[in-house]
Formats: sequence, C-alpha cells, structure tokens
Amino acid sequence: MAQSQGDDVALVRDANTGGHNLSWDDSGDVVFDNTEQHAVMSCLVEERARWWADTAGTHGSQLYTLRTLTRGTPSLAEAYANEGAQTLIDQQIISGFTAEAQANIQGQRYIVEADWSVPGNKPQSARIALS
Repeated sequence: MAQSQGDDVALVRDANTGGHNLSWDDSGDVVFDNTEQHAVMSCLVEERARWWADTAGTHGSQLYTLRTLTRGTPSLAEAYANEGAQTLIDQQIISGFTAEAQANIQGQRYIVEADWSVPGNKPQSARIALS
C-alpha cells in the first residue's frame, strides 16, 4: 500500500506481551494508517531529546526516568506523557490528548493509557506497559 499524505506507519499490539510492532501486509510491505498511533507511541516511549533528527530537543518523553515506584509515579507518568505528546498537539497532528497512569498492574511497573483524536475528531487510544 502506498503512503498517502498525513499517514503514519500502522502498529499492531501483541496481546501476549503488550508490545507493539509494525504492521505488514501480505506482500511484505509496511501498512500505513491515519491513527497517528506510531507518532504518539514514539513521543511517549523514546527518550526525550535523544532522537537523532530532533534539532529542537522536544521529541520523546521522560517516562524512561521513572525507575522506582512511589506514590507519585502515576501522576509523574501522566505529566511526562502529556509533555511528550505536546509536540504533536502543537503541530496539529493530534488533539485532545489525555493520559492516565496506574502503578503495579499485572507485573508491570506502571501502565499509561493514552487517548487522543486525529483530524475529524476520530478518537484513538493506546496502552503502554512499562516494566
């Protein structure tokens, strides 16, 4: 499938591991969609200001810095997720971003549930499990 304007690579969530991977079609080509899930996920799970093409130092989040669970971990995770998504909001790629974090869920340190909309107010969501 050819990439059209505004599309991003599509992700598939592995139900067993909770991890995400690229989606591939039957001919071996990567699949594209307009959910912006890849853009959101990369802004949340990549280390802030560590991406080679990030000249402004704003790509990524500080979620990786949350190494120890405390009572404040969920609120910090939510703040870091919001900060990470801000670039996409500023560029009007997504809107209405919210993050909700929970600690000590099913063997994970914490889980971030992210919700956002893409143009046309189409709601999207992702679950990020960090262990």
